[in-house]
Amino acid sequence: MGLKESEVMNLVNAVVPLYISIGLGYTLSKLKVLSYEVHYQGIVTFCFKVTTPPLVFQMVANNNPYLLNLRLIGADVLCKAIVLVVLGLSCVWRPTAQHVAWVSVYFNLATMSNTVLIGIPLLTALYPGTEKDITALVFLQCLIWFSVCIFILELHKVLVQYDPKQAHEDPVHAVVDVEKEGGEPGFGGNDLMNVEHRIGARVAQGSPAAGDESALKHTLAIDLQTKSVTPIPEARVLRVSKFYLVKRITMTVAMNFVKSPIVWSSIIGFTYALLNFRFNDGKPLPVIIKSSVALLANCTLGMAMFMLGMHMAAQPTLISCGLHRALMGAVLRFFVSPAVMAVASTIVGLHGEIFRFAVMQAMIPQAITSFVFACNYHVHEDIFSTAVWFQTLIFFPFALALYTILNLSA
Repeated sequence: MGLKESEVMNLVNAVVPLYISIGLGYTLSKLKVLSYEVHYQGIVTFCFKVTTPPLVFQMVANNNPYLLNLRLIGADVLCKAIVLVVLGLSCVWRPTAQHVAWVSVYFNLATMSNTVLIGIPLLTALYPGTEKDITALVFLQCLIWFSVCIFILELHKVLVQYDPKQAHEDPVHAVVDVEKEGGEPGFGGNDLMNVEHRIGARVAQGSPAAGDESALKHTLAIDLQTKSVTPIPEARVLRVSKFYLVKRITMTVAMNFVKSPIVWSSIIGFTYALLNFRFNDGKPLPVIIKSSVALLANCTLGMAMFMLGMHMAAQPTLISCGLHRALMGAVLRFFVSPAVMAVASTIVGLHGEIFRFAVMQAMIPQAITSFVFACNYHVHEDIFSTAVWFQTLIFFPFALALYTILNLSA
């Protein structure tokens, strides 16, 4: 494969600590030293909101945005855009919370790789001199694609609130929940729009009135009696309900997205990098700030793997998502992802060693941050917990095969 013994050891040294952290979390959870029910979610929240943002800032701020390989960046963007478009089209006709959740799963499995821990030792050994290209891809992943993943998950989170299967059977309680979740004030007013909002919220929440004509009319009659307003045509009520639903979802997703600390850390890091490398010759951060950021950032990967171990300990089997889904994730990562990257790289004009590098990096095992995101939003954690450890364990033969094929086709 072209790897020296020292280079193999570098790869082993990068991978083994991951399993030590997994084993520690698994053991402490099994021995009841830490309780999954009591401690797990707190660790997830701390990792997502406290340690991951400094890691993202560190990755973005330390890379020179003026020296990026634009064709490589273009291939990466095109590859992920192709996957997003295909997945987006697949749920256009049924934009439910469940479909959006699977968009998040497939997008992560097909595009988000663990470039920092596994990609750097492997790719620098196979393709010497590509360090700046690896950091460029890490830069782009932290700056753009983490935010894309969070946006999709925020959309799923909001859609769950409007999913009929998740709604209360009592439409009055549904309205109360909307208000608790930060709904628009003024539902109790005496004007026409307030009544429309109330009915819209009830229909949006998927109450029985949403699908039953007589129930909807009954709800409308109660509101009209309570509020003493002019009767509203039922067709208008339904139109208002759909408009209200779209408006509410859009506003909520946007507000939650801009509140995300990971999004802001990437924006601040990018702004700092633009200014620092343009006007300050890329000088490092002051020692106090640099050390503070590094102290938190360096905790992220270890905590994420520790979480994974705790999650595995709480499941009935090690392959908690089932063998079929574990293999599905491996197929997406080791076959689909390199294939799509090969197409995208050809389109943008990559060739030679940089083409082989681009395809090779696309099959690096699953990103640990995908598991962190899934845990925070409670979206198929079992798939990502399995994907991280399972793909990291079996990826080497696939890397050998792909490297050989790329060299033969050169």
